[in-house]
Amino acid sequence: MTNKYRFLVLDDDPDDLHFIVEDLKSSEYEVEGYVHFEEFWSKLKTSNPNVVIIDMVNPEMPGWQVCERVRRTTGHKGVKILVTSGILGQEDIERMDLKADGCITKPVKIDELEKLLADLFKEQ
Repeated sequence: MTNKYRFLVLDDDPDDLHFIVEDLKSSEYEVEGYVHFEEFWSKLKTSNPNVVIIDMVNPEMPGWQVCERVRRTTGHKGVKILVTSGILGQEDIERMDLKADGCITKPVKIDELEKLLADLFKEQ
């Protein structure tokens, strides 16, 4: 039985993407991961995820622009946005005023991801 929460993940690093997707799947979440922005965006337009996880450093479209597009998209205003970065920390993300719901530094640590998700889902 799968969990009621659905995730879309965008990360241009296939290893990082695989790690996040497999961890979430092992917790029985419904998860789809994408390396390319256009594939991610196409799926987002036709689905209703609870959470999107976006890598801030993406050669196709910077993570801050992806965050803005998700927030502006009709029907996705309530989606939770988590950002990942190996360069930026939580303070940097807050200064950028991305309206992200959380930040995870790379390499992603499973216990940090799960704690952040537990906190997000308590709010719902």
